[in-house]
Amino acid sequence: MRFFRRGRMGRPVVLAALILVAGCAGSGGTHDDPEAAREEAARAAAAPHAARAEGAGSPREALGHWVAAVQAMPEGGVTAEEFRIRRKAIEVAGGLDPAPALPEEAEAAFNRAELLAREAKNEVTWERAAREYEKGLRIAPWWGTAYYNLGLLNDSMNRYGAAAAALRLWVASSPGDPEVAVVKKKIAELEIKQTRFSPEGLAGKWTMQVRRPYDTNWTQATTGYVRVEVSGKRLLLTFVRTEDAGKYAKRGDEQRFATLILENSRLRAHCALHGHGCGAIAWEQTDLDYGIVSEDFNAMTLHIKGMRFHGKLAAKELLSPEENFNRTILLSRAP
Repeated sequence: MRFFRRGRMGRPVVLAALILVAGCAGSGGTHDDPEAAREEAARAAAAPHAARAEGAGSPREALGHWVAAVQAMPEGGVTAEEFRIRRKAIEVAGGLDPAPALPEEAEAAFNRAELLAREAKNEVTWERAAREYEKGLRIAPWWGTAYYNLGLLNDSMNRYGAAAAALRLWVASSPGDPEVAVVKKKIAELEIKQTRFSPEGLAGKWTMQVRRPYDTNWTQATTGYVRVEVSGKRLLLTFVRTEDAGKYAKRGDEQRFATLILENSRLRAHCALHGHGCGAIAWEQTDLDYGIVSEDFNAMTLHIKGMRFHGKLAAKELLSPEENFNRTILLSRAP
């Protein structure tokens, strides 16, 4: 698969109905899930207008309605409903001759994304490039080249589900491309990885080791183990003490020390515990820098920065109370 691709510009698409449809999209009834309600309203508003436009021989106007529906969707990932709407936009755009041109805003976003991705040296820059592609694709959701590049970027960041969805939309936009067979094989591989990296696969009992940045060896936590539970998309990590460790730490004590979200093979902090910020670690001044799950799902590595460790929470053989430090925590699946 090639990285990167560039596409050709075409004729401007008529977007006269954008304001009307976007306005209708927010006028749905009550719904338990506000974002799902927005998605349903966006499609309900766009579909009849788009069908009438196509029936009247105005496919460019129909494309405008589907674009409006995409823009009415909540940001933060392509849902199944939004995927269907984007497919409709791609289908209508594919039948236009000449092809619809990129709006200036979309082209600028794609150019920024390509520049960022080509010069990227770390995942932070990849993330910025992906956001630019996504921004452009909300304006021009038929643009296959951007889906291709976004798919490869997401794969680089181990976002397998998002990568597969983007590449599927590229396939829909480029049915005659000689690389379709290769991309379909890549999609199958991504979907296998996505299935494997599910939160339920991490539930259970884990041993814990800790290492300072300047240490070469790991220090085993011998006074207990970590229990991982799954609640929706969240991973709840609790240290369960099996031995007494000083005045404040008794056998049988349990301390929730992290609430994390699994995104493919990456772990990120979910929310604050005990008011200690987005790190969601129960210790003072803590932040989860990043976390990684091994490919075999038998190890989790948490990189913690800026932590002040309370003595009563510490395994006594690991740390001194009130010590400022960065730490790497390795969790291994217990036998």
